[in-house]
Amino acid sequence: MSRRRQKNRNNRARPGLTLVLVLWIVALLSVSMYGALVLSRTEYSLTNTFEDEEKLRQIALSGIDFGIASLLEDATPYDTMTDDWFNNETLFKEVPLGEGTFSLVRPEPEGKDGFVYGIQDEASRLNLNTAAMEHFKELKPLDEAMASAIIDWRDEDEEALGQGAEDGYYLALTPPYKTKNAPYETLEELLYVKDITPAILYGKDRNVNGKVDGSEIDDAVATTDFGIYRWVTPYSSEPNLDINGKPRVNLNTASDPELVQVLQVSFTPQKQQIVLNWRRNNKFQTAAQVCGLFQGNTHINRPELQPVYDQLTVTDDKRLVGLVNVNTAPEFVLRTLAGLTPAAKAAWPNGVIPPQNVTEDELKKIIEIRKAGGARLASASWVEDVLDDPKFRTFGPFITTKSRQYRIDVVARLTDKTLYKRYQAVVDIDRENSKARIIYFRDISHRFMKAWE
Repeated sequence: MSRRRQKNRNNRARPGLTLVLVLWIVALLSVSMYGALVLSRTEYSLTNTFEDEEKLRQIALSGIDFGIASLLEDATPYDTMTDDWFNNETLFKEVPLGEGTFSLVRPEPEGKDGFVYGIQDEASRLNLNTAAMEHFKELKPLDEAMASAIIDWRDEDEEALGQGAEDGYYLALTPPYKTKNAPYETLEELLYVKDITPAILYGKDRNVNGKVDGSEIDDAVATTDFGIYRWVTPYSSEPNLDINGKPRVNLNTASDPELVQVLQVSFTPQKQQIVLNWRRNNKFQTAAQVCGLFQGNTHINRPELQPVYDQLTVTDDKRLVGLVNVNTAPEFVLRTLAGLTPAAKAAWPNGVIPPQNVTEDELKKIIEIRKAGGARLASASWVEDVLDDPKFRTFGPFITTKSRQYRIDVVARLTDKTLYKRYQAVVDIDRENSKARIIYFRDISHRFMKAWE
């Protein structure tokens, strides 16, 4: 009887155990199902995020293409501040595309606070690979030691310039690295140079949106508002061609008939011969040197030089690196050039007065004239209308009116979501052959900016 009772008791216990087991199974299935739902939701969210990112990427890339097309449509072979690509809110602000918009933005042209809608030509900046010590010292907060270090990084020797730095300094760092001793390829490369910190390069404007905002206002680390980022470039160069796309004639090496063919446009036969005779025993340092070459009745004046100036050169180099576009450069950049006498160290012929600094009034006149735009600005010789011969010989060798490289900064956003993407590209524009080539590209979305506000 006891076994029978025990068996009956066990039979009665089984439904309870079964119920507990079923509950555990249901619980495990519920947890698994919840996990699957969470995973599915996560995957769905990631898919949507990836889809939105891809939409933004395509919109931003289309913005770069739009900028390139706008540059190629510019029919004039010279650049001015009145060109459509320079500053055009109607053309470049919140251009609708698909499910979003893109905007092309650039620093305020005169270096003031804020951004405008447009594209920036790299020739409006000082070139890191050609600018002189005096150029860099004008870029606050750079001091002589920093300027020396910038030049040491690019030069080919191993001898430190003044308070600059070569391998002895960089190899002692942790981690160590060597001086490049070659041309700069990007702006960000400056951060490898001695004493050039993000505060020096970007100033307080770490997000490079053209204004000091948010946490940047109280940034005690930064030493200046905008740093040197907007004033320098490693990219500016142009073919050694005249405004019509033809090779220039070398004042020093061209044959007499080749040079006469150019000079005869505005030079009398007597003055043509004067130039030919002089170059037999001397070497032209710049094309601007022709102006005022001799005094008295044989003096070559501005009206004679201006029609042929753009067709002359003193080098056989195929490309000219680092010329500053006098038509588009910010006033600060022009002032940096105007206060120097770089090539002026050369021996000027026949007692011509040595080059002199450009005055503030003359610089203001240059800026006033260029604002009007027009065909007058096609050749850099228009600056001779403001400067006398000696000053133009100082200023002229460093300026151009043509740009070849342009910086396109695009901000893309989706219309119904708070998602943004920002790309920056530098493009080389070959208008003669209707070609464009991207020479620098970077995703700078981490530098958040609402460019349209």
